[in-house]
Amino acid sequence: MAHDPRQASDHEAASEPTSPDTLKTVSRSFPTTEKTCVGCGGQFMAAIITIPGEDGEPEEVISDRCQDCYVGVPVQYDAGDSDWHQPTQEQVFQMMDELGINVRRHGHIGINEMEPAPVRKELASFLEGVVKAGPWTEANTLYLWGPTGTGKSQAAVAVVGELLRRGMPRRRIIYDRGRAMITQLQDRYKTGHVDEFSEVRRKCGLWVYEDAGTEKVTPDAFRVLEDVLDAREGKPTIITTNQSRHFFAERWRQIDGWERLQSRLGPYRAIEFKGVDRRLG
Repeated sequence: MAHDPRQASDHEAASEPTSPDTLKTVSRSFPTTEKTCVGCGGQFMAAIITIPGEDGEPEEVISDRCQDCYVGVPVQYDAGDSDWHQPTQEQVFQMMDELGINVRRHGHIGINEMEPAPVRKELASFLEGVVKAGPWTEANTLYLWGPTGTGKSQAAVAVVGELLRRGMPRRRIIYDRGRAMITQLQDRYKTGHVDEFSEVRRKCGLWVYEDAGTEKVTPDAFRVLEDVLDAREGKPTIITTNQSRHFFAERWRQIDGWERLQSRLGPYRAIEFKGVDRRLG
């Protein structure tokens, strides 16, 4: 019988290597139940997540795929890869920090604490779509828009944190901010690594693109952004911005082919965040 990681201490979970076989039975900080994976047919311990149901009553959601079949094309496992250890809360915070997330500001609120309830439900639905997506299964995409300080970044971070807690490797998440990403892109032009820069964003398990609309409008930026969005159709993606899809695309009107950007954003599930800037009290 496989070792139950719930019996291990936090120190053991953080220091002992995890084998590929053990990954199928790793439990997170949730109740679990034994399931047969629809992807590979193996047995694994599935987390039981409680989300608000359509009638407002709690509803249990259980993943039907093991870690090996988790989100998109299976990856090569490395028994010494710390990303696959059962994460403690401290390790989750560390991974979030490595992704460039302000943990002090955004790291302590989960999906279940998000308001209002319709937003919470949308995020929970997106999360389960990511967890259950197979290599050839279309997943949801989110376009979170509204005024500054209304909770868009918090919503994106809540999803990232939940995925990390449930075992998604940090290396499969890319967390970008509009202006900073274009600066990185310009640096890659100097070293000739632009294609590699785009490739990781086209193929990652989850791409979060924060502050879309703050990037400088240039032909090179348009080419990379349009290319990544094209490749990510049907792949787990979250975009946050102050602008509606129409106005975001309109920013690029001076670039030949700008209308393709608007088309790429068409399938995204748009969620409008309303209210005043929470940072101002």
